[in-house]
Amino acid sequence: MKGVPVRIEVGPRDIENNQCVITRRDNFEKNKLFSLEGINETIKAFNGRDTSKHVQYSKKRIWQNKTTSARSLEEFKEQMEANQGFIKTMWCGDEECEEKNQSRNRSKIKMHAI
Repeated sequence: MKGVPVRIEVGPRDIENNQCVITRRDNFEKNKLFSLEGINETIKAFNGRDTSKHVQYSKKRIWQNKTTSARSLEEFKEQMEANQGFIKTMWCGDEECEEKNQSRNRSKIKMHAI
């Protein structure tokens, strides 16, 4: 997530009542009506919460949901056509094989063998 981890909603009635609504952008948890007085401390408290842990968990979950496996070239081709995302598969480590794969399947190796 880029930018500010909270959204502050302030409308005309909120200004009249000296209040606002704060929403976390990482989990879209809406928190009701905070006083505009002392809003700096309130925002600092929100940033101090587990926002970064939640963002890391969300990224990991998205990565896992977009990753499939292929044990053969045929499975790899099927996954390329059926899904967007990442495909776990074996790779010999040879750059020539990588270049063949890129030209044949329009794909790139994102992680290298250890």
